[in-house]
Amino acid sequence: MLSLVLLLTSCAYSSTPTTEIKFDYVPQGYVSPAEGYWLDVPTGRNLLHMVRTYRERAEYWEREHGALSAEFNAYIDKTNERLTTIETSIEAERKAWKNETRKAKLPGFGAFIGVGYTTDKKVQGVAGIGFVLKF
Repeated sequence: MLSLVLLLTSCAYSSTPTTEIKFDYVPQGYVSPAEGYWLDVPTGRNLLHMVRTYRERAEYWEREHGALSAEFNAYIDKTNERLTTIETSIEAERKAWKNETRKAKLPGFGAFIGVGYTTDKKVQGVAGIGFVLKF
């Protein structure tokens, strides 16, 4: 408690440099039934003003932090949604590519025309139809 009072008075003193902050120690039985530190009226007003200002600033920063946290969470959600979309499109592209690769390896039926060599070293034209295999 004493450290809080000292902190508060140092803050009040730093915000109002021309005002003197004065604490008086009162022993038990002198003015009050318990011992403690007492303030004069101007110091009490300055301290109260400082506490109110501190509370207002704290509430302001809490609001700003809440707004910034909400904005950050919205950004995270949007980024996750984009990443999910990218992953699904990559997966769909990969499936399509695998399908095309599989289809390309299947045997087919086709016609062909070309040049052929005979065993006696003659060149002949060749045409035909048949199965086509790919390796």
